[in-house]
Amino acid sequence: MEHLNKTILMMGPASVSSRGRGSSKGISFFSLDMLDAYLHNTTKFGVNWEKAMESVREKLQIFVRRFGLLNAACCDECCGEQVTMAQSHILFEIRRKVAPSMQQIAEELGMDVTTFSRQVKGLEGRGLVVRTVSPGDRRVSILGLTAAGADVLARIDTYMAGRIEDIFSFMTPFERKTVIRSLGLLNEAVAKAGEQKGVIACRN
Repeated sequence: MEHLNKTILMMGPASVSSRGRGSSKGISFFSLDMLDAYLHNTTKFGVNWEKAMESVREKLQIFVRRFGLLNAACCDECCGEQVTMAQSHILFEIRRKVAPSMQQIAEELGMDVTTFSRQVKGLEGRGLVVRTVSPGDRRVSILGLTAAGADVLARIDTYMAGRIEDIFSFMTPFERKTVIRSLGLLNEAVAKAGEQKGVIACRN
């Protein structure tokens, strides 16, 4: 993967190639100077930057919608009516953090306190989450998974791993690595952009 430091992978229709290198399987290679020209909306490639951004936004919205439907299907197929998609996200974040407070998880998921408290109460009623008082501050509630909650989350993990593997089966090993690396870069960029504008965004 070291050569990625010298070239940029542009995913999508292979419409441009770099000085005779050519491209295949929907991947085009741009040198850094070519990318710079591309980003500055020159007529070299005949691409309008605003339209390019609209295309990126469209692809992201389609991806989020499709992946959201995948998550929703998971809640229906592997957990029945036991948990909602929002609650499955809460279970996931509780496990991801170490003894998180209610406020931490609510902020991480972008939920207001009232809505989040209602969701947690539902999970408590099903015996999936336990709430305890923080020893350092009795005003703070700490969340944890019960054995039943961990079991539900494990079933969600198994289901989602299988579905993601199905998606990746349509890619070559190189394309898989490229997508995984790109997702990491995108998540980092979203987090940094959120921090600059005072918006909470997951960093990990």
